Amino acid sequence: MTTTGTDMLKMLGAGVRPVGPAAPAQPASPESADFAELLRQVRQGELGSGRPVKVPGDLGIDLSEDQLKRLAEAADRAEAAGAQSVVVMIDGHLLHLDVQSRQVLRSVELKHGEVLSDIDAVVNASEQEEGGQDGRPAVAQLADLARSTPGLNASLVQQLARLGAD
Repeated sequence: MTTTGTDMLKMLGAGVRPVGPAAPAQPASPESADFAELLRQVRQGELGSGRPVKVPGDLGIDLSEDQLKRLAEAADRAEAAGAQSVVVMIDGHLLHLDVQSRQVLRSVELKHGEVLSDIDAVVNASEQEEGGQDGRPAVAQLADLARSTPGLNASLVQQLARLGAD
């Protein structure tokens, strides 16, 4: 017996459904696409789990409903890419997010020489590229951090440096 991607999603009880302004009135059925196609759609932000992201009140981070929605979509994309701990760039803020628990751990303030470890990925959830906490784009701040942090994944450093130069 051969197990298809759709069968695997059924076994997981995936509950994948469309998100965003172009979401159809009727959710796409997992039976209508193979596993690879569903994964591609999640990575592109076309499908989402609908699971919210929690922001503990003691962090002092106030996010709008729209920002929380974009944060949840970023968590879905990060999860589809296999990331477990990410920095999410959202409207000039950098947030450290645990993907599995879907909880914001802290606001990231990049200080010279600071080491940001145990990060699998960076996700941009901003509506548009805006200045970060020091007025520069958040991706430029991340590029600086990547250059000054020994032991980071070399391809991540190169990608951040390329984005930060733009």
